[in-house]
Amino acid sequence: IHESVDTGKFRPRPEARQLRAQLGVPERAPLIGSLARFQEGKGQPELIRAAEQVVRRRPDARFLIVGDEVDQRGGLRSRFERLACELGVSHCVF
Repeated sequence: IHESVDTGKFRPRPEARQLRAQLGVPERAPLIGSLARFQEGKGQPELIRAAEQVVRRRPDARFLIVGDEVDQRGGLRSRFERLACELGVSHCVF
């Protein structure tokens, strides 16, 4: 097929397997990620709320939120962590 997608580009690399092992994420479990600064409007709270719904159907799903605080005083990360605890998904949100 002309103009097809090279699916080989999307195969898990060895580093991905190592990261999954470090986080305790099974190889076949869905791993959803977000890479963005921790600032209002970037959607991390919405992802955590979505995690609550996803985990009901896929208890093995895991969520990886990567970012840095924009404000040097911090606070957003701890708010995200509290939200994950309140929603009962702290075990699957990293």
